[in-house]
Amino acid sequence: LTFQSLVDATVNYGSSGGGVFDARSGELIGIVESYRTAKVAIPTMEDRPIQLPVAGETSVLGAATILRALGDSDLKQFLPR
Repeated sequence: LTFQSLVDATVNYGSSGGGVFDARSGELIGIVESYRTAKVAIPTMEDRPIQLPVAGETSVLGAATILRALGDSDLKQFLPR
């Protein structure tokens, strides 16, 4: 399962750790792991570049991977039975 073709969402600073949900069902399909940014210098503010998210460079940790990791950890008691 690849999220590249499934996820179309804006990810901004501070979004890491946030849920990614299926728009139709509302089901959690993953968690934002990270995203890549590009530094952009504005000519009048060269000493203070801004960082913008790079489209298509967001990493999402899939729900199945999260469930597997929880099942293999000391946190498995928190999983639904």
